[in-house]
Amino acid sequence: MRGLIVCLFICISYIFCAKAEIIIINGDTTHFSVKKSSLEQHPDIAAIRKFLVGYETGKCFDCDIADYIAEWTVIGNSLYLTGIYPGNSNRAGEKADINKIFRKGNSRVKADWVNAEFWIPVGKSLRSHDIWAVYGAELYLVIKNGLIVKRQDLKYPTARRLEPNEMQQFIYSGIQWEKIPNLGNEQKRLFITFEAGDSGKPENVVLQRKTDCLSCNEEALRMLSLMPWPADYREGKILPLHYIISIIFSEEQRKKYVH
Repeated sequence: MRGLIVCLFICISYIFCAKAEIIIINGDTTHFSVKKSSLEQHPDIAAIRKFLVGYETGKCFDCDIADYIAEWTVIGNSLYLTGIYPGNSNRAGEKADINKIFRKGNSRVKADWVNAEFWIPVGKSLRSHDIWAVYGAELYLVIKNGLIVKRQDLKYPTARRLEPNEMQQFIYSGIQWEKIPNLGNEQKRLFITFEAGDSGKPENVVLQRKTDCLSCNEEALRMLSLMPWPADYREGKILPLHYIISIIFSEEQRKKYVH
């Protein structure tokens, strides 16, 4: 989009090392992300892997991840392992034989080896980034020896973000163009970085590349500080996402937005 560009910088290691697992609570099935499967905590994990032909552990940068998807079910205050699926999409639909692996005589195993924290998304996603979806609520479970010892429901702001064309309209139409000198055939482009925070507005706003037009710089900063920009939350914290926006001042823009 001409004159207005938003870029997003994210933590590469978090994105590529996270794996999806499955949890069933009160009959509802949800996928959630983990950095390492809790099945890996099992004291006999080496023996378990012998049954998971084609599910072998792989490398992801500097973190170990398992090429399988564990399915967990909460019954009462207890956590059970109820399924192991291949992470390889070419083997979609397969399921490991829990009875054969654990020799328990049933299709579920009480996960009394698990000590973990599960962050489970709740409801429909608010918006999606390239890698993940953002939700307005999460369920936080603390599990010790397979028992849920803490449960917390977290709700986050659900305000809608402006779409790129709406951002353009908001910023350029709000600029006090009478303060901007006649630019002739020149274009004045500046770059501003910012973050999202609790305020629902851009925070830590920095003019990274200014122009020689002082009023252009001031008006760009003023309008950006007023723009609605709710934060994205994950695991109870604001995602540390950084944005950069490019704003162009020109006589063409003046004619377009001054009424």
